[in-house]
Amino acid sequence: MRLVSKFLLLAAFTVPTFADVVGFYGGDIDVTNPNGLSNETTATVGGSPTGGSVYQAFVVPTGGWTVTGLFSNNLLDFTPTSAYWEIRSGVSAGNGGTLLHSGTATAPGFAATGRSAFGYTESTVSVSGLSLTLAPGTYWLTVTPQDAGAQARSFMSSTAGLNSIGPVLQNVAYFTSSHFGANFSNANDWSLTPLSAFSAGVNINAPSSVPEPAEISFLLLGTTGIAVSVRRRFRR
Repeated sequence: MRLVSKFLLLAAFTVPTFADVVGFYGGDIDVTNPNGLSNETTATVGGSPTGGSVYQAFVVPTGGWTVTGLFSNNLLDFTPTSAYWEIRSGVSAGNGGTLLHSGTATAPGFAATGRSAFGYTESTVSVSGLSLTLAPGTYWLTVTPQDAGAQARSFMSSTAGLNSIGPVLQNVAYFTSSHFGANFSNANDWSLTPLSAFSAGVNINAPSSVPEPAEISFLLLGTTGIAVSVRRRFRR
């Protein structure tokens, strides 16, 4: 009985549990020097698949990631009806690299961040429900708000890295737009002030440090077994 009890207690601490966490985040908008770059598909800035998209780099560490969602913070004046997203590898100036994953979320997440600049309110546009396996390496992501009927604008917020998560690579963000005639141009080429990194991020499925209900059940079962074993030992 004591051996069973010890096994159950061990199981309580070894059952893996997972939760969606932010694996990478470029950081909040630089409120002291706010800026952004066209990231949109609207009646004002049209194109296919987007009017303009900003690509932010991120690094997947040893062990790889399962990506469950992507998001970008944008200064915009409309509520997106959809959001186009991509993950690429091997991007460089004038070279879109390899498109690994892409899609269009018809009901993207949309939530105000509480920040604003230039008369635009900043909101997080997100896609979820993904299950994408990425090996260790460097990748680029975009999440582009869309509303083809809106006479409106959207700009992905630039960042100086405040509240960032994970390594933020500098000066390797890119911009592509059939509307503006950009083909994976370095983002810095499109602004008089530095646009070295942008406010975008990646959600991943990672081990959770908070016990889940299943863990708690195992823990209770293990401790109950120990209590029974102790009682029997003292009765002998």
